[in-house]
Amino acid sequence: MVVFGAGEESLHLAAGDGGVDVPEQHLERAGRTSDVAGRSLDQWNSYLPAAGIIPLFFAWTFATWMPWKEAPAWGAASTLALYATTWTHEMGHIAMGRRCGVETETMTLRALGGLAHLQAPAQTPQDDIRIALAGPATHLVWMAVLFPATWVLRDAHGHETWFWMLDGLARLQIWMTVFNLLPVWPLDGGRTLRSAMALRIHANRA
Repeated sequence: MVVFGAGEESLHLAAGDGGVDVPEQHLERAGRTSDVAGRSLDQWNSYLPAAGIIPLFFAWTFATWMPWKEAPAWGAASTLALYATTWTHEMGHIAMGRRCGVETETMTLRALGGLAHLQAPAQTPQDDIRIALAGPATHLVWMAVLFPATWVLRDAHGHETWFWMLDGLARLQIWMTVFNLLPVWPLDGGRTLRSAMALRIHANRA
């Protein structure tokens, strides 16, 4: 998900069905990294309680069908996989934004939803569509890698826990693609629909 013109005093956190303004002092700086273009990118994690609850929820769920001693480790691994999926989704927006001449210096990263803070709006509806769809497109890359892997490994390792986790990660990409492409604002599908309408009518009416 993307937002334009994040200010210095607050960052706009958007979940699947909306967003809230969270003061910057309530965010934890997660580090500084470099993207493929060699530019730096500030990444932030929120202090929201869900960040700690997610691995516990996974562990509690896994403990119903696996040895309880293994559940915490798999819960932590699943949380990391969820964060990695969210990170690549937002990097898709950021990379396409830079191809379209829109810079991004800040990303809000949470397991249940991220936000790329683009510094300016896209110059054309076509660019806005490209930027919006670049996030969901990253899930297609995940699927192109994970599903063939599960097909190859199923016969030999289909009974092992790590295989079911891998299979679950592959299926997660489907659900995240479908969810993000729903034609509902502010999801990527909603932004795409609005920009597509702006190709025919005035952007304010779209």
